[in-house]
Amino acid sequence: MFKKTITLIGCIICFVACKQSYKHDASNSEAGESSNAISHVNLDSSKTSLKFGIYPTTTKNDFNANTYKDFDVLSYAGYAIDPFTGDAMHTNNWELSPVVDSLQYIGVDCILLATITDSTANRQFLNNTKAMATFIVNSSSKLAIQNAEGIHLQLDAVALADRHKLTNFVTMLATHTHKQGKYVVLSLPNTYPNAFDVKALSKYVDYYVLMPMSNTEAQDKVMKAYLNLGVPIELLQVVKPIE
Repeated sequence: MFKKTITLIGCIICFVACKQSYKHDASNSEAGESSNAISHVNLDSSKTSLKFGIYPTTTKNDFNANTYKDFDVLSYAGYAIDPFTGDAMHTNNWELSPVVDSLQYIGVDCILLATITDSTANRQFLNNTKAMATFIVNSSSKLAIQNAEGIHLQLDAVALADRHKLTNFVTMLATHTHKQGKYVVLSLPNTYPNAFDVKALSKYVDYYVLMPMSNTEAQDKVMKAYLNLGVPIELLQVVKPIE
């Protein structure tokens, strides 16, 4: 407990430092500099398109390797974030699930999907320094438990007013996660304008993902909008359905 408390305090201090670093970075970016950019943790530098999916955690004891073997990455919904504390409200048995090992055995990266799906909850979380620091400590431990390759963050309906707070949080999370040799995936909304400052975030995020849309023309329009905003094409993926 004492060790965890020290780590948590360290993360809170790191959060303040990351805020200052981000502000410094943003001013440099406007001047055409990027002195503080992070090297991305890439799955395979030769790939410009990954097959990225979300594992159906409702599936119980009928794991079929043939269903998943063609994927590069599968997210496992293993951390529903409590916006008040940063702890996990539920984990879908992430710590004990054999799915991660099974996917790794067939050459598929299984990463931890952490979510907040409510706009009010996102505001509460992004305005709570202690909760954000707790989440970073806890999610790091959960990656270590399963030796998972990375984390996938999905924060739905973030308010425009929290744009800078979102960027600061993702910066802190990515900095911590990259130190573990893990990568960071961030879900983007299918609507714009939104709170995601992709120009700033692209220094820290390894991959972005979009949920698939039934209208392919609308999907292409969304992708082009993000590319025009500065998202590198090699970092932008669309979630593939699991058939």
